[in-house]
Amino acid sequence: MKILFLLIFLTLSLFSDQNNIKAKIIATVLDNLYSKEQKIVFSDDKVLLDKLSSHYKTTNRCMDSNFLILQHWVELSDSCKKKKIFVLNYNLLYDIPQSFGAFFFKKGRANVVLLKDKLEKNGITPSKRLESYVEDKLW
Repeated sequence: MKILFLLIFLTLSLFSDQNNIKAKIIATVLDNLYSKEQKIVFSDDKVLLDKLSSHYKTTNRCMDSNFLILQHWVELSDSCKKKKIFVLNYNLLYDIPQSFGAFFFKKGRANVVLLKDKLEKNGITPSKRLESYVEDKLW
């Protein structure tokens, strides 16, 4: 019984730690993206949105934001399609053509990809710290 409890506790702590890491990496990416407007963030991942609320102004409605962080594919309204979209799954870069970048885990490693043409289209300039993550095209 004690071993079962320990396994459940360790599993839960690993998931919460992964959420903290994800939030810190996304906050670092957003901090290093320069745009003319204040960042107001919406995400379909409510745990992530809660963690980002200490760094940014957040909202529960995509219409009220200017940065969307999407974990899952959703049908976006026309007004939301015009927002800056960052995804949390590499395949969503294909599925949501408006998205300018992604954060995802591949083979146990965290990866960030920013697409040069979509950054320019959205009026976003990455800092020197993010230049190594800028790609000309999808892999």
